Amino acid sequence: MFFGRSPAQHKGCRCNEAVDTKSTVAVTYPGPKGKAFGYWIPVANKPEWIIHCNVGLVHDYDEMIPAEPIQITDLNKSAEKKPE
Repeated sequence: MFFGRSPAQHKGCRCNEAVDTKSTVAVTYPGPKGKAFGYWIPVANKPEWIIHCNVGLVHDYDEMIPAEPIQITDLNKSAEKKPE
């Protein structure tokens, strides 16, 4: 499934390489504001899962920066908490 993108738009996709090697694959390419980065990251103990992300592909990052810092919660700790 290509989620609205054609196979031609996945020409440089490295997902299969990450699956086959069981290791992260990283690439750089020209983005709208300079160098952009693409990552395919296998998830340990979940061979059917791959995390894929790009950094530098969207041209309006400046507009996306929040005015206040965002606090990231440690997901492992919150998953361990029992509901009251």
